[in-house]
Amino acid sequence: MKTLASTLSLLLVLMALAACSQTIAPEPEPGTVIDDDDDDDASDDDDAVGDDDDSVGDDDDSVGDDDDSVGDDDDDIEGTPVAAGSVIVTEILNNPNGTDDGLEWIELFNTTASGIDLLGFTLTDDGSDSHKINSSVVIAPGGYLLLGQSTDANSNGGAPVAYAYGMEDFLLSNGGDEVVLLGPDGIEVDRVNYDEDIGFPGMSGFSMSLDPSGFSQWANDSADSWCDSPAPPFGVNGDHGTPLELNPTCDDWGGDDDDSVGDDDDDDTVLGPGVGDLIFTEIFQNPAGDDANREWVEVLNLTGVAVDLLGYTLADFDGESHEIAASLVVPAGGYVVLGASTDPALNDDAGVDYAWSGNFQLANGEDEVQLIAPDGTVVDEVAYDDGATFPDPNGFSMSLDLDSLDDVSNDDGSNWCESTSGAWSATSGSGSPGATNTACDATAPPVDGDGDGVPADQDCNDGNAGMFPGNTEIPCDGVDQDCSGADLIADQDGDGSPCDVDCNDGNAGVFPGQTEVVNGQDDDCDGQIDENATGCDSTETEPNNGWTNAEPMALDTVMCGTVSTAGDIDTFSYTIPEWTEVTFDVDADVDGSALDSELYFLGSNGDVILSNDDDGSSLDSLVSALVVSTGTFYAQVGDFGTTGSANHTYELSVTTSNPCDTIELEPNGSSVFADYMLIGDMACGDVSGSFDYDYFSFYVLAGTEIEFEINALDAGSGLGAQLELFDTDGSTLLADAEPGGFGDPELTYTFATTGTYYIAVAADLYLINSSGPYLLTAN
Repeated sequence: MKTLASTLSLLLVLMALAACSQTIAPEPEPGTVIDDDDDDDASDDDDAVGDDDDSVGDDDDSVGDDDDSVGDDDDDIEGTPVAAGSVIVTEILNNPNGTDDGLEWIELFNTTASGIDLLGFTLTDDGSDSHKINSSVVIAPGGYLLLGQSTDANSNGGAPVAYAYGMEDFLLSNGGDEVVLLGPDGIEVDRVNYDEDIGFPGMSGFSMSLDPSGFSQWANDSADSWCDSPAPPFGVNGDHGTPLELNPTCDDWGGDDDDSVGDDDDDDTVLGPGVGDLIFTEIFQNPAGDDANREWVEVLNLTGVAVDLLGYTLADFDGESHEIAASLVVPAGGYVVLGASTDPALNDDAGVDYAWSGNFQLANGEDEVQLIAPDGTVVDEVAYDDGATFPDPNGFSMSLDLDSLDDVSNDDGSNWCESTSGAWSATSGSGSPGATNTACDATAPPVDGDGDGVPADQDCNDGNAGMFPGNTEIPCDGVDQDCSGADLIADQDGDGSPCDVDCNDGNAGVFPGQTEVVNGQDDDCDGQIDENATGCDSTETEPNNGWTNAEPMALDTVMCGTVSTAGDIDTFSYTIPEWTEVTFDVDADVDGSALDSELYFLGSNGDVILSNDDDGSSLDSLVSALVVSTGTFYAQVGDFGTTGSANHTYELSVTTSNPCDTIELEPNGSSVFADYMLIGDMACGDVSGSFDYDYFSFYVLAGTEIEFEINALDAGSGLGAQLELFDTDGSTLLADAEPGGFGDPELTYTFATTGTYYIAVAADLYLINSSGPYLLTAN
């Protein structure tokens, strides 16, 4: 395990080597991060988005095919075909207040009872605008999703955009344009041709809002179904709209509330749903252990409009009942969970939206649940029968099969099963409160992707058979074998120094505080080899005064030399791998030499990156750098006073370490492609531009407090970074950090539940400081 304090206390960051002056640079503190790709930018040719090897959209191993065409015969992303009208356009912000850049978005609605992944869909118009969705983004059944120019709330006006199509491929004209959504197989799923000249709305600062009565593929073709949103402003840009919410009726601009005869303008009665519009889909009547406060039922809204359950009653056939006494809105196509308690500490974090009270409870064996509308209509009821035809679970919810989502099918016990969704709680049992059920297939084993015997929902890494809860932890190997959230820290060589501070925990003779001897190794773990002693791996050979005739040297060796004449500068070359911390240390004065050393660190083109003439404790010099990109670098040793003689001798030691426990691997622009890191480790990456997001996943136990910290600007990188922390679903934002002005972000968060979460690193979208390397720690 490594920390910023222990591995990079001298770290600075320096970008764009090609722009460096040919003269000696001003003398910084020892240490820098080097991105030496000779392209005058802050990104590495080999791993930037858009290059020719591992970028998104390139011509070899990228996501998508060579030409990103729809329906060709090579390696396009092929999603599941969907029917026309399964996803429709319900709201469009084409004309935001002020400049449109970054603020435009489109709201989509899933009209089906199944989730739909938009991977492979194409957003286009009748002109040249077109963007193919190149990452997984799922619309929940009966749910909404926003596509927009930016997912960053600071630049998109505060809209909850789930997927960004950018500002190059697709733009929305203010007066008239087309929004066309094509499925992966090229089928036209929905189209809206809006035009102010034929009656479509177009007020600046207002979204175009589809009236709820027009939620269909055909009704949204008509200008009569649309209006300027009557909703109040959302976000920070002052635009009116209801992103990810049911649109208000267009009549809210004026007129009768419910269009009743008489136009009384004060009638706010909303007709309740009919029989079967709301149904029970999951019942948790028998938790493992004590049932108190832990029972719940799940209700699904099958309609296209939100329904408020205020005034509805939960009841059974024996006179137990509870009237819902507060507003409880079930989103169109969405769920609510009603239970005995809303306290996560009492209900095992079941996500209960409303707590019943009084004498209503669920019997373990035989009972009924009814949902009764305020007018007395029994909207749905389920009578389970103690195992005769329904399941008889203990520690599992009763789950309605996905093929039986109606009020008739859920009367039949054979359409119910013990939940196969896995344990949402380690103490209560298995179920999926507030989420889509899994299919009732009693023969289907739990998903276990790596075959280690632990289901995916309980495994911290279901792609690694050596990582699962209960496995034996191997200390200090950087792997969390037992899914505790961190590697085990131990003293493997028994020298009294644990592996997180010991520079070589496999050698009992090497540890901090050990006496340094002449043996070609760093006995005392101070980053210097054989200091204050004589022990050379090589002796310099003249002439070696310039970087073009430098002597090749291996890393982690000691070169002995002499600045023999005035102006003599000895030069040595080193091939340094990517993400390597390298330290050059001159020992001369401490050994009684006449040399007052000057040390230079040069890039691959001979430009001076760093120079130093005083290591802080003597006239000797030292520089330290973190090299981001593999390349050839040079060290030069001379005399500060440009003098020289046979008595100007020195030892130049070169030591390396690898501070990065995890190095980002593109593509990692969403939680689906996140790179895994351990708590306590350091992740290293490079943000290539304003729209490059680097996601990392990590596993934590409930109650753990983690501090996330970026080191970039404070160390001299070109990146002004922001951090975003996401829940276990990879999309719900838990916390974010973006310092005002220019500084590195950090945030601290305590996790309420055990699971895999996600942290994203990106540029803060200022016009400058939008790219560069960074170091991310989570401790």
